[in-house]
Amino acid sequence: ESGIVVSQSTALYQFLGRKLGLMGENEAERAATEQTLAQAFDLRNECVRVVYPFAGTSAERFSAALAKHLRAVAAPSAAYDRFSRFLGDKPFFAGSRPTAGDFHIWEMLDQHELMASSAGLPSPLEAHPTLRAFHARLRALPQLQLYFDSEAAHLPCNNRMAHFR
Repeated sequence: ESGIVVSQSTALYQFLGRKLGLMGENEAERAATEQTLAQAFDLRNECVRVVYPFAGTSAERFSAALAKHLRAVAAPSAAYDRFSRFLGDKPFFAGSRPTAGDFHIWEMLDQHELMASSAGLPSPLEAHPTLRAFHARLRALPQLQLYFDSEAAHLPCNNRMAHFR
């Protein structure tokens, strides 16, 4: 509608977050949303190094690299542990309602669940009940069911050159 073209996932989350009122309702929530986006971006970068060949992971080494990555993100003091601590007892990362950061974290958690399942590996969410509950809570939001029931929800996570799509 505005003619603005936005590329790069984090920029897109922020752009849509501002347009849709999903960047937080006050300064503390905006800061929490921005921190959540940054943490999700860090996990995304780690994931890219595993699933894309230009980062050094060959097709032959992908299974081993994936297993190592999934163990690493779920390990104490690693990404999932940091996410769990930051989420705490809140329903969403910035407070009582979802923000752009929640969608990015959810996307990364879901992609990791899909990768683990496709490889026959344990869910990295198993050891993180707070994150598992968050993943289920966001997935169950009534406003999102039209999307989750659509073909768009089943599009590949990554592009054609990735070892996991």
